[in-house]
Amino acid sequence: MEVCVFGIGNILIGDDGFGSRFAQNYKNEIESLKPGSIEVIDMGAHTIEAIDYLKDHLECKYLYFIDITNAHKLDDEIIVLDKEALTNKPKSRIVMSEHSGGISEILETSEFMGCLPPHIQLIGVRPFNMETGMSLSHEVEGKMEKIRDFLVADIKKNLNLD
Repeated sequence: MEVCVFGIGNILIGDDGFGSRFAQNYKNEIESLKPGSIEVIDMGAHTIEAIDYLKDHLECKYLYFIDITNAHKLDDEIIVLDKEALTNKPKSRIVMSEHSGGISEILETSEFMGCLPPHIQLIGVRPFNMETGMSLSHEVEGKMEKIRDFLVADIKKNLNLD
């Protein structure tokens, strides 16, 4: 796989399930951009399994995490953090979701094992509802297509599909 998209989140905790729901909703559409070269995976809250995936897919050049994040406080924008922002700042400076430690572990462990892809982005939105329940807030759900459009455009640019 040249492109790996990991949807991260716990669907039982409101907006935390955003990444998982994104992967479920757009898997077929995104993978069809270049069949056999793109894989969209619903990682749920079990982010540590991503390390095994990356170890077995060293050909992955572009890794995208789709998740909620509190890295910025603006309500109406999508948030994009690149590899440098995710790996060079102290963990305390990047406050993501409840499982953000998992993302940090994926990056640190993958780098140590030599299987960290060269291009990494976290694409997300600020959560509004973190209470127990399986529904996304309207604010977060309303950003799903905007993130899909951004991700598709970035994949097309990186794979020269336009």
